[in-house]
Amino acid sequence: MNKIELQYIGTGGFSSLPIYKDQHGNYWGDVNWEEKGNPDFHSFKSFMDDYDDWEYNLAKRKRITDVYPDVEIEIVSDFERNPNIRFNYQMLGRLKSDCDTHLNRINNITPYAYMLSKEQQIEIIEEMKQIYNSFADNEKPVWLTWEQILEYEKEMIK
Repeated sequence: MNKIELQYIGTGGFSSLPIYKDQHGNYWGDVNWEEKGNPDFHSFKSFMDDYDDWEYNLAKRKRITDVYPDVEIEIVSDFERNPNIRFNYQMLGRLKSDCDTHLNRINNITPYAYMLSKEQQIEIIEEMKQIYNSFADNEKPVWLTWEQILEYEKEMIK
């Protein structure tokens, strides 16, 4: 029996799913990641695939068992399935949005319509740093880097 080996490479897609890469270079997202021991791998075009219209795109995706019928699937490296990770990604995204809004980077926002106090700015940046540093290296979001957090800090806390 042939074997497909999946290597955990990080998170991506809508809801920051765990993403794996097989030995053929194909990407797979575990859409059932919260239920340990029962993975459900669906095809991804790339590491950062399909942030929009997730349910529609899920219907178009192929299951790993459809692409590789009659093969053994072996996960050669996995991530720790921590249910708090989703909340931390969501919170980090919210804090990033607060920074963008404060800095008037979102369209159709009246200047100064959303102003944070200096104390709030400091709290947001510190919380972003704390959450970002709580992720293992292979869990860190690709949509926000440490350097970007430092840039927010530089721009906001002058």
